Amino acid sequence: MNNEVLPLPGEHWKTVAGHEDYLVSNLGRVKSLHRPVRIKRHVVDRKGYCRISLQVLPGVGRTVYVHRLVALAFVEPVPGKPEVNHRDGDPRNNRAQNLEWVTHAENLQDALRRRGGVPWNRGLPNGARARAITMIDPLNRTASRFESMRDAVELLRTMQQTAGGRMGAEPVSYRSAAPNIYNAQDKPRTAYGYWWAMGRVEAVHGYVDDMVERAGPRSGLMAIMAGAPPSTS
Repeated sequence: MNNEVLPLPGEHWKTVAGHEDYLVSNLGRVKSLHRPVRIKRHVVDRKGYCRISLQVLPGVGRTVYVHRLVALAFVEPVPGKPEVNHRDGDPRNNRAQNLEWVTHAENLQDALRRRGGVPWNRGLPNGARARAITMIDPLNRTASRFESMRDAVELLRTMQQTAGGRMGAEPVSYRSAAPNIYNAQDKPRTAYGYWWAMGRVEAVHGYVDDMVERAGPRSGLMAIMAGAPPSTS
């Protein structure tokens, strides 16, 4: 029997870093070299991202995202840009030409651009209405602005799928995230690693300085901010 997996037109293969028994192609396919040689079947999660399991030990697997395997193998890395974005917004299109390395903020902004504002007020304390909200990164002094709480929560959920660590291990849900964000608004404390402000914040640098002053020296924020880059706002 011929176990060879025939390449598709224009397809090229590279070894998956750290997994020499697997190859990944520039067209988004993953091939197992275990006998019989075969194309790995992926699972599509609820966000539309393709995942596969790679064997690390007999009976022990590691789940990885296909788009990251492709990007690591075929897309030139960019310093300071650790996340992978789908250029066309389709998380199932894992061809190398559709992927790019981006910053956390760029990933959020691209997802926001594709979604648009959707009014939503479920889960907000005291029946608060959806309204514009600003998410601020206190270390980089950058801001992402949303038209509604739903937009903010949707993007946190998306980023947890691709980045994970900053959002924590607990899945981000509407019911839990909305009150957390609402209660952190305009207060010197973070929710999911960010500060949150009601409405739109234009002077991000001044807002951060104000929050640091309100937090006080015991919070440790002053020391952190001393090494933060200057604002471009």
